[in-house]
Amino acid sequence: MRCANLNCRAMADHLLMGTLALVEFETAPDDRISHAAGGFPICIARTRYFWLCETCSRLFRIRRWNSSGLILEPQHTDGLRLP
Repeated sequence: MRCANLNCRAMADHLLMGTLALVEFETAPDDRISHAAGGFPICIARTRYFWLCETCSRLFRIRRWNSSGLILEPQHTDGLRLP
């Protein structure tokens, strides 16, 4: 597994070194539910694990996952310059 930051080439030798997150694919509410015949509705949202290495997890957090891809946002926006 590689770091979810496309600008990083770190490999997940130890998943505990960094951040592992289960992220749900962003879909419209009506597309998230499947109605089984005669049964209860079932949530069918896609999920996937993403890993940020230790360095990237200090700089970024996962904002969302959609058809554009994984979107990261800076952890701190107080004038810190990010690489």
